Formats: sequence, C-alpha cells, structure tokens
Amino acid sequence: MTIKDKNKLPLFTFITVVLGGNILVWKFGIKASINDIDIKFQNKENDLLSRIDEKVTQIQTEMEEIKDKLEKK
Repeated sequence: MTIKDKNKLPLFTFITVVLGGNILVWKFGIKASINDIDIKFQNKENDLLSRIDEKVTQIQTEMEEIKDKLEKK
C-alpha cells in the first residue's frame, strides 16, 4: 500500500505554474516596452510637428515682410 502526500503539488503542476508566471512577466515586459516605444514615437512626432509649425510661421512672416517691401516701392 502506497500513501501519497496530497499537500504536495505534482511536478507538472509546479512547472506549469512557474512557466506560466514567467510567460506573464515576459508578456507584461514586452507590452511595457511597446508602450515606451509608442510614447517615444509620439514625442518625436510632436517635436517634428512643432518644428514644422515654427518653420511655416517663419516663412509666413518672411513672406509678409517681402510683400510689405514690394508694396512700399
């Protein structure tokens, strides 16, 4: 007659829990990395749009100055 200790987890269950936990950690780590990359791209995009807006404003100002000079002649 064999008596088994029912309080111990079978090895397969233990391995499944450990692997499942590691997979979840990797999954959340990858999601965090993707979110970080998305934020960096958004920041770069916003920076570029700001620079474009500044350049457009500068060109408009220069055009107005040229227009004023031409009208004075």
